[in-house]
Amino acid sequence: MLQKRKKKDTERIITTRFVSNIELGLPIIDVIDNETPDFIIETINQKISVELTNVVNPELKKREEIQNLIVSDAEKIFLDKYSVNLRVLINFNNIPIVIRKSETKILSTEIFEFIEKIYNNNKNYEFRISTRRKKINVTGYIDSISIDSDLSFSNWQPFGAFLVEKVDKALVINCIEKKEVLLKKYHEKFDENWLVLTANFGNESSTFGFDTDEYLNVKSEFNRIYIYLIREDKIIRIK
Repeated sequence: MLQKRKKKDTERIITTRFVSNIELGLPIIDVIDNETPDFIIETINQKISVELTNVVNPELKKREEIQNLIVSDAEKIFLDKYSVNLRVLINFNNIPIVIRKSETKILSTEIFEFIEKIYNNNKNYEFRISTRRKKINVTGYIDSISIDSDLSFSNWQPFGAFLVEKVDKALVINCIEKKEVLLKKYHEKFDENWLVLTANFGNESSTFGFDTDEYLNVKSEFNRIYIYLIREDKIIRIK
């Protein structure tokens, strides 16, 4: 339940950032949490439904799952003890993590202890600390850790350098079709129905290059379809 609430809170922040983007020019009155659709946007003269979905490479996602598990467990240990929001970015190196899932707790605890020490040394101030280019005494699977106290919600995640590949159009179309099915389940009529495909959260599986010309003739029952690049706060309209 806590994980579901956290996911919804994160989605709300993303949706609010998206609809507030100056490129859209929406005179927003309210952003309303919902289930189907994910959110309802009330403007001065419209009520808009918003479906939100992530564009991810499924094969790369599998490789990242174990890193996410390690980081999320370290976050849980920290929050259980301190109930303090931090932004923590953990840069894993290219050494394969070959361990059982039951053994990830060992790495999570080691990461927690490292971050706990930094937090306790700096908790009386706003701080932003990076261990990049410094030798760190933490698990050999990690190159660097960045910790930021200036955040309204807890956000711990792995990250790293990688080449940005062009997105597979079939992957995008599949995301559209899966969400399109939900339109028939809406209990009320909206002035417009929007689909927002989110990408580029800082991990490899969600970061792509997009060629908008490929989507000029995309067909969908959604009135508008956008790709929202999170890190750049950039909007690409494909319908």
